[in-house]
Amino acid sequence: MNFFIIITMLFLSSSLPRTVLTLGMAIDSSASVSEDKGFNFAVELDPQTFDAVDAFRFDHETSNVDFTTQELDLDNPENDGPDNDDSKDVDFTNTLSRRGLEPVLFPVLSCETSDASPYVKDVYDIADWVGNRKLQGQWDCRQTNIGGSKCHRVQWSGSAEAALCGPYGLVVRCNVFADRVRTIADRCARKGKAGGKLVFTTSGASIIVYHKSR
Repeated sequence: MNFFIIITMLFLSSSLPRTVLTLGMAIDSSASVSEDKGFNFAVELDPQTFDAVDAFRFDHETSNVDFTTQELDLDNPENDGPDNDDSKDVDFTNTLSRRGLEPVLFPVLSCETSDASPYVKDVYDIADWVGNRKLQGQWDCRQTNIGGSKCHRVQWSGSAEAALCGPYGLVVRCNVFADRVRTIADRCARKGKAGGKLVFTTSGASIIVYHKSR
């Protein structure tokens, strides 16, 4: 009788729904999150698909990327974009390589997708518009926000905004920026929404996708 009760209890416990999902996407970068609180992980991406300079592997606790426009200091029109800036100031062009001459290592994708994140379709719309090679795709996207969050909103669409963050004057080709936004949409999508950021540790640069608040 006792044996039957023990077997029954083991069966019931194994059939109960699990409330915690563990995602081990890379060495030392797994995270345990409650399924009803969103989709949160950090993963080192294949360096063959990126042209960013990054001298170290990067491992960190993912922070909340569901920022708002106000929190990122982007109500100021001067922090909007995209910009067709034809200046020859190249002080920061080596932070995100456009020629593939610099060593290529590991950028890190951090996903934090929740109900408050923008719709995936809107994120793809940003990538399509900014990456249009007949229009913005040939421009330089620059981080021109001196203070505050040090983030420059490159473009927005519907519920989504995408920004370039890092040192003042940071430069990246807009078509490269668009490709990274698309990566966030591809890798971080959950239940029709996506939010996240790509971090390049040596340059101090990051590309973030977050919810538009206005």
